[in-house]
Amino acid sequence: TPPSGHLALCSANLQNVEIGPNSSTQADDHFDTDIYDGSASNQTRTLNFQADWMWFKERTTDGINHELFDSSRLHSTSNAKFGEKLVIGGLTSVAADSTAIVSQSTNDITLLGGVSTVNDQYSRRYVNWHWKANGGTTSSNTNGSITSTVQANTTAGFSIVLYTGNNGSSGTVGHGLKSAPEWVLVFGRNVSNSQMLGVTPIGFTHYASFQTTSGYFVADATIWNDTAPTSTVFTVGGAANVNDAYNYVAYCFHSVEGYSKIGTYSGDGNTSSDGPYVYLGFRPAWLFVKRTNNTGGAIIWDNKRSTSNPTDDYLVPQLTDSESENSSTQRVDFLSNGFKVRNGATSNSINGSGSTYLFLAFAEQPFKFSNAR
Repeated sequence: TPPSGHLALCSANLQNVEIGPNSSTQADDHFDTDIYDGSASNQTRTLNFQADWMWFKERTTDGINHELFDSSRLHSTSNAKFGEKLVIGGLTSVAADSTAIVSQSTNDITLLGGVSTVNDQYSRRYVNWHWKANGGTTSSNTNGSITSTVQANTTAGFSIVLYTGNNGSSGTVGHGLKSAPEWVLVFGRNVSNSQMLGVTPIGFTHYASFQTTSGYFVADATIWNDTAPTSTVFTVGGAANVNDAYNYVAYCFHSVEGYSKIGTYSGDGNTSSDGPYVYLGFRPAWLFVKRTNNTGGAIIWDNKRSTSNPTDDYLVPQLTDSESENSSTQRVDFLSNGFKVRNGATSNSINGSGSTYLFLAFAEQPFKFSNAR
């Protein structure tokens, strides 16, 4: 019997969280993964929620880019088209692409048939990672010296921010969240070579580029002005990558207990498939890992493409490669309360000895309610 004033050491006595089975919203009301086969004709996908940021990747064919769409850029409330795409791993593309996503009606999206990046012939397989912001409804934010247009999901710690740079002077941009973002990813919408990532665990004295696999974190005061985000704004320096006379979009996240976590771990170079364990406080549904102190592209796993451990089907955002399946080196275990790196020292991408790795993870279930795979 526990002493007076104490509880038994069991998962049922863990603290309740804001997103979970005993709350008004579940994890998959804010983030989810949709996997599907392509079609030569239009097809409609029914998602768990009205998606505001969608990240598509064709899984079976080399040479197909990752593409991002959101409901803030060129969003039409009359037909809910997503009119502008961004391409990871290449120059930012702002070409009108409203035909790829034909329409959106609440939770349904209709994809145009024959588009290689989102819906092309039955033999091709696709993944769509998607997040909820504010249903496409934006508002003006004047908290910073640069006025922004924001739609935010404050419960899940995610916002989409549009702003126009002030032509090279440092400035601040309102993000619309309740807490300081730990992850700020800025894309230039009409400027090339602009895919800048800043994260709290590394410090906003450094940035990484999403454009190449060599984009590890480097020091540069002109990107974030060596200033960490606050509960109301993030800061941009004078570099054209984040703040020239151009239009930009930023995706901002902060950790939410039991739902999402941003952090780092150290690789141990273990050769017996017994790598580091990382506590998250939830069973992960999606995991992004990137080496921070040397070259190496990011790795992404999810619970829909790999349904059992080891979680070994992965994609690399900086590459146009198809999905690597049943990998013997780039693999992890998804656990009830975190993840464990399962490959040996041969993979510097996720477990190089002495290397530091950034991770971003979203939950399937908080630890209090989750089971092991």
